[in-house]
Amino acid sequence: MAADRKPLYAKIAIARKQLPDMTEEAYRELLHNKFRVASASKLSFAQLSSLVQILAEMGAVFTTPGKTHSNTKVTAKARPDWIEVKDGDRHADQKRAILAIWKKLGYSMSSLETRVKRGFGVESFAWLHDEKKISALLSDLQKREHAFDLKQVGVNE
Repeated sequence: MAADRKPLYAKIAIARKQLPDMTEEAYRELLHNKFRVASASKLSFAQLSSLVQILAEMGAVFTTPGKTHSNTKVTAKARPDWIEVKDGDRHADQKRAILAIWKKLGYSMSSLETRVKRGFGVESFAWLHDEKKISALLSDLQKREHAFDLKQVGVNE
């Protein structure tokens, strides 16, 4: 069972390197505040998985070159019409606006994943945490929505 923990420890190490604000002190504070421990070695497998999820929500990306991983609980295959945006996400409002416009325009959620991957180099919409990238996507979609609305008015007249 100890071997099962190694990939989680590796992901935690990767995340700590990726997150600029994740100093040693910040990491220890996170462990203490969320799990009441001073070291990840004291965490259960489930708690380690939870820590990895927390780090992903903070902006860490866990991918292997050439492979696609999904850090969302509901995958596109399981429910292609829905992507969850957690309340704790810093950009939840903007992401929900993106999803609403995306749906209004009739695009599939799997195509959003493809757009995010190709346009921003992020494997999943859930992992998109860069404010500039989110704003750029939202701005583009708002322009498309405006054109869509004008087209609808023209059709209805």
